[in-house]
Amino acid sequence: LALGWLLGLSAPVRRQLALVPAKVVPRIWMLATAGLVETNFAALVVDAAVAAFTAKVLEPAWGAPEWGTVALVSSGGGYALTSLTLLLLYGFSGAAGAAGAARLIYRPIGGFSGAAAGLLVGVKQVSPEFSLGSLGGTRFQARHLPVAAVGLCLALAAARLLPPWRFCIVLYGTFSGWVYLRYFQQRPDEEVRGDPSREFSLGSFIPIRAVGEGVDAAVAGLESRVPGMLERGGLPLPVSLRGIAAGGIPGLREGSGEAGEGGENDDEAQRRRERGRRALAERIARKAEEKGEKEADAPAPAVRSLSPPPRLSEATPPEPAEKELHEGEAEA
Repeated sequence: LALGWLLGLSAPVRRQLALVPAKVVPRIWMLATAGLVETNFAALVVDAAVAAFTAKVLEPAWGAPEWGTVALVSSGGGYALTSLTLLLLYGFSGAAGAAGAARLIYRPIGGFSGAAAGLLVGVKQVSPEFSLGSLGGTRFQARHLPVAAVGLCLALAAARLLPPWRFCIVLYGTFSGWVYLRYFQQRPDEEVRGDPSREFSLGSFIPIRAVGEGVDAAVAGLESRVPGMLERGGLPLPVSLRGIAAGGIPGLREGSGEAGEGGENDDEAQRRRERGRRALAERIARKAEEKGEKEADAPAPAVRSLSPPPRLSEATPPEPAEKELHEGEAEA
């Protein structure tokens, strides 16, 4: 990330690697390279902290390759949807707003924010109950991170402290990461493709329960049509045959519709989270053990033994020769 920020200081490099929405076609590689070219130092610091935190939580459960895959998908999807949004904004803007919209679509943008947002979605999936502290008696857990990041960026953008395109990247990066983890992530030790549990539905990201249930119902209607479309196109199903294709709709919460075989999918997701928690605990224990072994192998500091001086009441026994001399003098 630091190297990307240094590269971003060069205008020619920034024009070739950062995303320019008006030039993304045919320069399609910008969708992949834009996440590596940071244009703001403060954003670099925040993104680096998020990358370190998510690597600590997710790598024991996923491994480094899958961590990189989620980051790449979230970043690429975020920049693709951001480009589409800015181009549509330019297309529908009138003559009065055309100049401002033109500046947006020709300005190079970049950064790791979309990937960071998608990785926070992964933390919600793997360790949703991971405690991050409490505020005012309310516990803040890892499940709250994605919506907190989007809400904070929205507030900063509304206050004009954050560029609007940065908010779009965080929002679309969150959505892209969820789509990949929800429907397409394939784990080698599991039969289920994606995570069809209720706790990971799109509505679970919305704090207002009624709104979340409405979103889940709308998404479930689309999900019921997806398997047939993918099968006709020869593409893999986004969830296992035990889910939607078998007649169940896993994305609904209790009381919002039929759950089908959602209970089985929820059990599978719960086992996945348990494995993630165990992997994280084992990594922490392993590091603590390595630290203890290093401390044990370190040479102990030399301590000079100081024996106490003899007490005055203790008389030193005389030597044998000196004893005979005293006896001879006594006989004389």
